[in-house]
Amino acid sequence: MRLPVIVVLLVFLGVAFGIARSWSELIGVEEKLELPQSVRVGDAGTAAESEVGDETGTSLAVVVGEAMYDVGVMKRDESRSHTFVVRNDGSVDLLIEKQDVSCGLCVKTQFERAVVKPGEVVEIFVTLIARKPGPELSEGLEVRTNDKTHEVIRLELTTYVTESAGASVNELALGTFSTSEGASATFNVYGFAGDQLDIVQCESEDQATKRFFELEVNDLSQDAAKAGQKYAKFGKEIKVTIKPGFPVGPLYQGITIVADTGEKVIIQIPLSGRVTGDLSLIGGLKYSPARSRLALGRQLAGEGASATLHLMVKGEHRDDVQLTVGECDPADYLTVTIGERKTFNDGNAYLIPLTVEVSKDTPVMNRLGGVQTPTGRIVLKTTHPTATEVVLYVRFAVE
Repeated sequence: MRLPVIVVLLVFLGVAFGIARSWSELIGVEEKLELPQSVRVGDAGTAAESEVGDETGTSLAVVVGEAMYDVGVMKRDESRSHTFVVRNDGSVDLLIEKQDVSCGLCVKTQFERAVVKPGEVVEIFVTLIARKPGPELSEGLEVRTNDKTHEVIRLELTTYVTESAGASVNELALGTFSTSEGASATFNVYGFAGDQLDIVQCESEDQATKRFFELEVNDLSQDAAKAGQKYAKFGKEIKVTIKPGFPVGPLYQGITIVADTGEKVIIQIPLSGRVTGDLSLIGGLKYSPARSRLALGRQLAGEGASATLHLMVKGEHRDDVQLTVGECDPADYLTVTIGERKTFNDGNAYLIPLTVEVSKDTPVMNRLGGVQTPTGRIVLKTTHPTATEVVLYVRFAVE
């Protein structure tokens, strides 16, 4: 047993002796590993500076002109280009490398990198493509340099994306107004191209209430047009007036404008608002007063459906107001029955019950609402001097 122990002890002493000798040789020796002068650890511009060589001065990147360029008005998917110029005002070579673009679909460039000698310039050609809806669009190219005061430079192109004519608003919100007073609002239409701007058509889209709309077109001076939209060449003011008597309830309609700038452009402006007055519909959970809409839902053929609402009549004419059914759509299957009025709020108002029914004989149909499936519609006629109509929309489907 003694021999194996002695062998292990001798191996251990040999290893210890080797380590001790190596350590003694390294004591007092300083580490001499150095990096080249042009390479700095942790510096974002390390790769760029290593190619330029030893520095005895500094590089200085200066954008000649503006780093942001406005290419003007563009149509969707149109492209415009601009050449940016960067000068080296330093005493050593300036290295410029492409870093990133803000939108790969919108910004195109062939530029990758360049070494610019002191006093010389580099031209960077950038193209902007209007592939975003806008209207204000700003995209750019970022380049990295070995100038420590301008390590990243953004070269930006801006534009206004529109057709040759466009409106100052996307929607005209009229808010809440009384049917006895009506309402009015204005917006502008601008021309961005061509030698003229003419409004060849301006009208309400809803034929049923078209008589309540008055649309007036007035010229804007060139200064007034540019004050509203800096890219505009021409301008027209559109004044929308809704006359007293508009049916009580929600207003969701649109105005169609055809503008001519040498080419014809169709502009559609949605209108929204709520019309109040001495008459108002009251219902339960199935009724939405914000949209004057009754939701009867889906029924199987032969079932039918019904719901009861109330029309509240108030104001100085409440005792004289008479109510009749003017229109039901679909006429053969959607009906409304007017009940006996009841005194409400100590005689200051009346409640008139209205029973809305979808007939059991209704064939399969979809009137839940949509482009191809409009809701049912009931128009109540009144003898009120201004609130002459009350409109109720009915959503239902028979399957």
